[in-house]
Amino acid sequence: MTGYRLGGIDMILLPLSTYGFWYLMVANFRKKVFEILHPNNKIDLICDEANTVVRNFKNAFSIANPRAQVNVFDMDTKFRSVSYSIKEADSGIFVLKLIQSHDGDTILCFEPEKAKALREMRTYYLIVHPCNECLMPETKEILSKH
Repeated sequence: MTGYRLGGIDMILLPLSTYGFWYLMVANFRKKVFEILHPNNKIDLICDEANTVVRNFKNAFSIANPRAQVNVFDMDTKFRSVSYSIKEADSGIFVLKLIQSHDGDTILCFEPEKAKALREMRTYYLIVHPCNECLMPETKEILSKH
């Protein structure tokens, strides 16, 4: 975090994984809250680890940004489930979608049956993204037909 000016940042998003599940920690400076967004209804699996991550983040942030406008130690932590899926693979794709679309206000809720379509859309997005320097010629050919 050193070397960055964080005065104008509303949120920091940190994807995390434990026990095969991905979840997202959001330091929401605008709302002055840490949000733990878990794509599974078993939040108890990650509570201890997530609280440790938040505590470590607070310590590191306060050292790196001693003059920050927000006192991270005053920020509460809220846990939210964003799906009732129990598949490990679903959690990763839901976290990717959260990273792309979380605005700090609206919490998306994912239906497990939508995971396959999201996975396909994310894969397509990553393959055809202009910053992808390694698009194989045969992939370009396949994509140009669709």
